[in-house]
Amino acid sequence: MTTPSWIPPDVPLDRPNVARMYDYYLGGHHNFATDRQAADAAMAIYPDLPLVMRANRAFLRRAVQFVVKQCVTGFLDALRSVAYGDWLRAEAERRGLPVVPVHPWDTLVQRILRA
Repeated sequence: MTTPSWIPPDVPLDRPNVARMYDYYLGGHHNFATDRQAADAAMAIYPDLPLVMRANRAFLRRAVQFVVKQCVTGFLDALRSVAYGDWLRAEAERRGLPVVPVHPWDTLVQRILRA
């Protein structure tokens, strides 16, 4: 299988990924068979998972709208993922706000290790 251009080459495709499972629950196309199998297994236990994920996405949309109304002038995108990254960036940029990508592990892990 050829790795799609949207996924970094170091990401294992043989294990499910929660962000790609989230994408599957939302009806997206950025997921693989392993993600769909794991998501289907979770839905066998809790069939309303796709509904919960859509509610989560609706909340995020409302949260972005709220903070924009509070005079936020930009976003730090520490949730860069298939599930949130592109959508959040598009929402902010549609409103003319800059989005600065931040890799959370670079600073977060270093801080934890120093503590």
